[in-house]
Amino acid sequence: MKDKVIAKGRPASPGTTAGTVKVVLKVEELSKVELGDILVVKYSNPAWTVGMVKAAALVSETGGVISHAAVVAREMGIPCIVAVEDITTKLKDGQRIKVDGSEGVIYEH
Repeated sequence: MKDKVIAKGRPASPGTTAGTVKVVLKVEELSKVELGDILVVKYSNPAWTVGMVKAAALVSETGGVISHAAVVAREMGIPCIVAVEDITTKLKDGQRIKVDGSEGVIYEH
């Protein structure tokens, strides 16, 4: 059975992984991210890197292939998808997803 597509965006760092969603809208919420979670954000900047190092993948509503999230993900060797419209409202904390950073697709998992 094929996984159901939840959303598509722009591939920014290759690889595929599955994990638990943690939607973070403010830098103060980064403490809820645990090792292996999928970090879902509207945008990121260098202050967010502390939470990114725990993530198994990054998903961002904004940005492009040279955005902060994309560059950090490539440096860390984890999948990243950017420019995913309304993803912080489509996904909920605790939801299990699969992120394909090579194709820019997020699947139900």
